[in-house]
Amino acid sequence: MVKIQRVTLAATKVEAIVAFYNAVLDTNLSELDGMPGFYQGNLGQLTLLVCPNTIAEVVAEQNRQQFLFEVTDIEYVVDAATQHGGKLMDEGITQDEHAARASVYDPDGNSLELIQPLT
Repeated sequence: MVKIQRVTLAATKVEAIVAFYNAVLDTNLSELDGMPGFYQGNLGQLTLLVCPNTIAEVVAEQNRQQFLFEVTDIEYVVDAATQHGGKLMDEGITQDEHAARASVYDPDGNSLELIQPLT
């Protein structure tokens, strides 16, 4: 059995990332005691750790993974994302008979997929 225990996000704009993920995905990130610049919270059932990229030294022009987040109000989430340094991708919010979908970039340029089931 494999179980993901934590997701680490190496951030160049740490404060902007913390504000974005707290506002958009309700992660409740807070700075770890004794570890300035490191923030920990929850991403659904997972622990989310934000690490300064100056320490992680991740070299990537764009994220190499993309998560799909199911939300209950996609318009609210997209609005929160854009108000907190995110950017809606060109196609905006699309909808079919099953779901509304959108993709946004966080302040570091990582892409996130959003879906709101309609049935």
